Amino acid sequence: MSSVPRIAVVDDDTVLLDILHKTLTGRGFDVAVFPDGLSFLGALDAGETPDVAVLDIRLPGTDGVELLKRLREDVPACRVVMMTAYKSMDSMLDSIRHGAVEYLMKPLTAGEVADAVEQSLRKRRQGDSVSESMPLFEARAEKDASGLARVMGPSRAVAEIEAFVGKAGHADVPVLITGETGTGKEVVARAIHDASSRRARRMIVLNCGAIPETLIESELFGYMRGAFTGANEDKIGLIEAADGSTLFLDEVGELPLTNQVKMLRVVQDGEIRRVGGRIASLVDVRVIAATNSSLEDAVAAGSFRRDLFYRLSVLRLRLPTLRERKEDIPHLLERFIHQYGPREAGETPAFSKRALRALMRYPWPGNVRELENGGRPRSHPGRGQLRGAERPICGNQSSAADPWYRQPEGRYGHEGTTINSRLPRVDEVEQDRDGKDAGDVPPEPVSETQLPRNTTQSSDVRQR
Repeated sequence: MSSVPRIAVVDDDTVLLDILHKTLTGRGFDVAVFPDGLSFLGALDAGETPDVAVLDIRLPGTDGVELLKRLREDVPACRVVMMTAYKSMDSMLDSIRHGAVEYLMKPLTAGEVADAVEQSLRKRRQGDSVSESMPLFEARAEKDASGLARVMGPSRAVAEIEAFVGKAGHADVPVLITGETGTGKEVVARAIHDASSRRARRMIVLNCGAIPETLIESELFGYMRGAFTGANEDKIGLIEAADGSTLFLDEVGELPLTNQVKMLRVVQDGEIRRVGGRIASLVDVRVIAATNSSLEDAVAAGSFRRDLFYRLSVLRLRLPTLRERKEDIPHLLERFIHQYGPREAGETPAFSKRALRALMRYPWPGNVRELENGGRPRSHPGRGQLRGAERPICGNQSSAADPWYRQPEGRYGHEGTTINSRLPRVDEVEQDRDGKDAGDVPPEPVSETQLPRNTTQSSDVRQR
């Protein structure tokens, strides 16, 4: 790489080309601009070797992905930044698979493009080779995505989540995961991180609703000594701790408006400033956000910034409720009982068809977390088999003696049930509100005697 980095910009928007030329030249780069793909190809044929190429995806004559492929062949050391006004998952993944290091969504500012160019140059100086790392990266992404079935279940819905995780692992862009409480948002976020090129560093997790509004800024951005009473030394925040890794913002809808402005700078520019600090610094952080509420409604109500919402939802995934994938219940139930239940020699919990059908009929307002709660042992260390209404999910105490299995809100619970909800007795679920027994209902697809035995799972996995 020469002392003055050479930057090539290809876009059919001549106004944007002029602005980018002035901005990048002002930052000390040697800049060449091209209004279409054919003129850029001609420059490559003439021996042009840019250090960074900024390519629009949709171009007259030939598209940006074709130019990217040509660069990989002719100038493999060139770092490529893609731009597009069209949010297409396929084109994004195609670009990243062929070696693009940044993917920018229009509308954007010239400063954002210039920052992406500078970040690409920093990565080039660090010597990481895209062409060498991609085969291993893709294999690891497929392996980590396939592990979700062992954790979440064998349903078609989980298979679709796996496919998303495998693709999102390649795309170093923000992801927004939505779904009810207890559907597994953190599990999926961790799978995306583990399938990404950032997997060597630990994912940093923050529940935005668990930190008081007065403290969340210093937790996220850190602070300088003397910034406030008690700030006796400099402290890095969670964003700096996630530099080079992934920051998972759970319940992002709870992030105060005053902090959303600073978070927008992190997502779009990789820029942070500590509380009490005067100088901004750059970080390389991928943000995955999750919420159990509607951010669209929050935007309409003015409690969540529209620009931050769009920046966070470059890729978006809605997780289904447990009610929508009930075929996973037997798999999950066995895994939780193996994980939390007694481990006496030769004993494997068995479940009658009647009991399992009862659990399949229960609406699970707390989703997987509520089911996991049922697999945990309580104060009684008993053991036994769930073969009818007389036994709780785990243990040999009668359900009448265990108040945990009582539902004061009615036999089927209600939408406001929290993760501390108590499961009903099996006989409570088996009788519907008309007094009809569940045995009169055609059976769900559950094994007659026992669950499958292929799901031993280590105790460090948390379904969330």
